[in-house]
Amino acid sequence: MRRCLRYGLKARWGLLLFALLLFIVNIEMWDRGDRRTRPGPSVRTNPHISGSPTGNDPDPDSRAAEDEALNDRIASAVKTQIALAVPTQLAVGQAQTEHYETLPFAPNFFHPKPSTPINRTRPNCPHNIKTSTCCDVVHLIGSYKCGSTTLAVQLKHRMHDTSTHDESSGFADAGKEPCWALKDYESLKQKMTSDPSCNCDSPADTQRKKLLDACPFYTEQHASKIFCYNNNAKLVMLLRDPYDRIVSQFNNDVQLKHIRVPIHTYVTAKQNLKFSNYHAILDKFLQYFPPENILLVRTEALTDDAQRTVDAVRGHWNMPGREIHPLRANNMHEHTEKKNLTYHVPTGETHQNLLLTLTDYNKRLFELIGYQLPWKMLK
Repeated sequence: MRRCLRYGLKARWGLLLFALLLFIVNIEMWDRGDRRTRPGPSVRTNPHISGSPTGNDPDPDSRAAEDEALNDRIASAVKTQIALAVPTQLAVGQAQTEHYETLPFAPNFFHPKPSTPINRTRPNCPHNIKTSTCCDVVHLIGSYKCGSTTLAVQLKHRMHDTSTHDESSGFADAGKEPCWALKDYESLKQKMTSDPSCNCDSPADTQRKKLLDACPFYTEQHASKIFCYNNNAKLVMLLRDPYDRIVSQFNNDVQLKHIRVPIHTYVTAKQNLKFSNYHAILDKFLQYFPPENILLVRTEALTDDAQRTVDAVRGHWNMPGREIHPLRANNMHEHTEKKNLTYHVPTGETHQNLLLTLTDYNKRLFELIGYQLPWKMLK
């Protein structure tokens, strides 16, 4: 019976069948015991069990053999049901995997194509919000160590002097991006008024520029705030292999912030993993902004196809193209080797657990964007 129970628990239908057959067995056993205690002759009526046609108890060995035969039939029936149920469950899992694998590979830059309609919502915005600005604010979102600094330099700095702002870039000279959604609207206004082209008191014929808010720390919790202040915003989101991203983040924090945390603790911490959960971030932004307002850019494109990528980003923001000088990626691995330092990578169980988590994130992301990406995942 224990063996039957073990098999029955493995499949939903197997468990149901087991319970039904167990009920039949109990009825039979009760009926058999009842006949033994009643006076007078008794004839067995169960066609599945042979026995003595008299009221006397059958031979104990014969009764044990009958019980064993009944148990064998129950086990056989349960096994048959499990064999029918398990392949069905596997087939469903295989169908999901096959659909994800049949998605086309993503180009270097593209708009998301959700496989199912997104329920657009409107957040509860504060009543005292002032959304009028004298410069259009464009948002470059994308997680920590995804390349937002590299793209910002290519967008608005001089071609051969990447530390100096280019007046002809079309972007206001407002210093370092404010990450204003992490703070408040006043910080954004201060950045805007520091450039005459964004000062509302400037002459009417002043050529207005765009203010670039390039922030690597925006997550899903900031989507509603950006919408409330800029409900028709056009956003660019950078996508880097989330495994490489979090490993680079760890090594960056070891070298620059001098953290002393084991890598297995760091890469599995929720506050660090959230930046690799692109699905959660993008899904929230798509609840407020239509897909055509969000341009997704692969981080690799910033070095492999820099000119076309920058032109695509500027075009998304209704800006003309601009010749750039391609930059080398800020490769933390190479930077570490030059300093004769160790570049730490997860191994063993930490590596497997990280891949397991990120594989789940990635599959949901691929369904959301309508493409797959050649990232590290469990197969």
